[in-house]
Amino acid sequence: MLRTVLRRILLPALLFPASVLAQLQLPAVFSDNMVLQRDKPIHIWGKGTPGEKVTVVFGKETLHSAVQKDSSWTVRFKKQGANRDPQTLVVSCGAETKQLQNILIGDIWICSGQSNMEWPMRREMHWQKEKHNALQPLIRFNNPPPAGRYVYGVA
Repeated sequence: MLRTVLRRILLPALLFPASVLAQLQLPAVFSDNMVLQRDKPIHIWGKGTPGEKVTVVFGKETLHSAVQKDSSWTVRFKKQGANRDPQTLVVSCGAETKQLQNILIGDIWICSGQSNMEWPMRREMHWQKEKHNALQPLIRFNNPPPAGRYVYGVA
């Protein structure tokens, strides 16, 4: 009897770290300080424990979704106009909660190209003169690898 208990209960508990028990996940594209596209429905999605209920709060709106058999869930908030007031996104499922802060609604520009897109501004010849005009706190910058491999995390 004791051997059966050890084999069926304790051994699996020791083999799986506690972090595996955390099931609520958001894709890396969602983060603090992000900008969501204005005038379009706001699509938020992620993973969770199948059968659980997910509650997502953004601004004054609350939406619910059921986690599907494949662990996915999704909600779509109504479109919003541009808004410079920071908002919070709260996603809850069971005892887990994820909170993203300082979210703006505005325009998203995707810039892509060859190596010139990796050129850091500090190497631009007019940077010393122009950097004092560059303070734009409402502009958010996401520089994911590999495009940002030389200037990753540099605004």
